[in-house]
Amino acid sequence: MDYFFVFQNRTFYEEKKGGFLWAPKYGKDGGTKSHWAMMKNVHKGDAIIHSVKKEIVAISFALSDCYSSPRPEGGFTDWERDGWRVDVEYHTFRRGIITSDYMETLMKLQPGVYAPFNSIGRGNTGYLFKANKAMYEFIVEKTSLLQRTSLEKDKVLELLIR
Repeated sequence: MDYFFVFQNRTFYEEKKGGFLWAPKYGKDGGTKSHWAMMKNVHKGDAIIHSVKKEIVAISFALSDCYSSPRPEGGFTDWERDGWRVDVEYHTFRRGIITSDYMETLMKLQPGVYAPFNSIGRGNTGYLFKANKAMYEFIVEKTSLLQRTSLEKDKVLELLIR
């Protein structure tokens, strides 16, 4: 299993509703971005950490390998039509951690390359980045502590045994 971190500030609700991740293959200038091309590394069973406006709002698991797909309908009109898609199963949280509250630890745990956070502790500009098992486990454990009921906490902790 591989681990990824996605910033979905503008597209989370549409992607969650549709059960997918989507990124364009090329920008309007014809160039590609490494954070879009990272989609090609996602395979069935991989775990994805979802961030929206500095809050970890969900974990998902890839139901498919990445494949070529046209741009979804809705709020994706800023991007070219040809893209990459991964079908995913979302597990949302009632309460998620705020990444800035744990930035020092997250920066120590994140991978050395293609990581979600830059050297000054801010999210890198882009869509999909690498994560790792240590970062994933830390996020799940801290998120479980924020849940209001033992049932919610257990549901979050179950994500560790997938």
